[in-house]
Amino acid sequence: MKKATKEKRLDEDLNVGIVIPDYDVFVVFQEFLVPLIKDVHCMEGTQPLMPHPAMQFFPRYAINDQQPDAAASPTASNNGNILRENPDSVQLNLDTSGKYITGCVIECARNLDAYEFPLNLGIAQLEQVERLITARVLSMDFVHATGETELGTYYSMNEILENPSEIRTILATNGLLIPLLDHTDPYQTAESIAINGRYWPYGRGVYVSVDGSLVVWVNAQDHLRLLCCTGSKDPAAIGAAYSKVGRAMNFLEEWILFKHSYFLGCLLSRPSFLGTGLKFTLTLVLPHLCKEKENLRHLCVVRGLQLFTGDGDGPTVRMCNMRSLAQTEWQLFQDFSSAITNVVALEKELSMSNSLHIAATLLRIFRKKKHSLAADGAVPQN
Repeated sequence: MKKATKEKRLDEDLNVGIVIPDYDVFVVFQEFLVPLIKDVHCMEGTQPLMPHPAMQFFPRYAINDQQPDAAASPTASNNGNILRENPDSVQLNLDTSGKYITGCVIECARNLDAYEFPLNLGIAQLEQVERLITARVLSMDFVHATGETELGTYYSMNEILENPSEIRTILATNGLLIPLLDHTDPYQTAESIAINGRYWPYGRGVYVSVDGSLVVWVNAQDHLRLLCCTGSKDPAAIGAAYSKVGRAMNFLEEWILFKHSYFLGCLLSRPSFLGTGLKFTLTLVLPHLCKEKENLRHLCVVRGLQLFTGDGDGPTVRMCNMRSLAQTEWQLFQDFSSAITNVVALEKELSMSNSLHIAATLLRIFRKKKHSLAADGAVPQN
């Protein structure tokens, strides 16, 4: 546990000042962690922890209680309902104008059941985890599951940390570069060991897809951190990015046994990711709402959003979901999309009101000037 510093080398929402070093901590320190976890995930302190639901990235359509006739056509109508397969693709764009939402990154984290968190792994175990994950990620089956056609590239952490590093620049540009501490910097060494363990950066790396929109970080705080971003042409197309993450995780869950808990879902080193391990982060430009940052923060809190305003006073902010526990991935996606849609609608309303106010002011000035000219005889009054 550490006190927040002004440098904020690691995003403040990822750890809430807390790093979970091993699975036993959830039991040993439950009197401290349970209230913290409830607070982070927007739950009442008196509300008991409910069993975390099974993974569900996409909606499931229950046609009826009876099994359809095996001889019937898969598209045949049955009791007025059309029989169809459950979808694995969602089409949703939260801002078709591209004026308010400028970027979207979705992260989903997991830890292997047979190993402790990367913080406590030795050299041999780090290598084993890296081999297990890359064996599945560096396969054409994974490529097809994510909708790609070609195999991506796996880079070691040393390649990422090089100066200069071309791939690090690309990842940073796409918003897919995770916060990294410099273990060679004496001011960051202690924090790096506390977060990453003694053997950093050995046994770590990142898989990058051909189009650069999807990456899989290995042994960086958690065993697996899958991140996906939207394209520059459709920065608010959250549905496409979410669908790619969902298909990738469904594929990996079939082949890798991840650590799950009855109440806390996926066990992760970062308390704010417990449950689904899912985090949506949007970058928005809100010139009118940003004029009153505290009001905007309140608007976000009541909608289950966490706001990051950065160091400046500009109109660009980031928002992410606070909750990832006790709900399915599909419910979280719907709640987050609704909350963001509401915020964008408020910004549009303020923008419209401001435009109307400006137009009314200009009209009054024009009329006043016209009457003044008319009084001087410069303009005929007809």
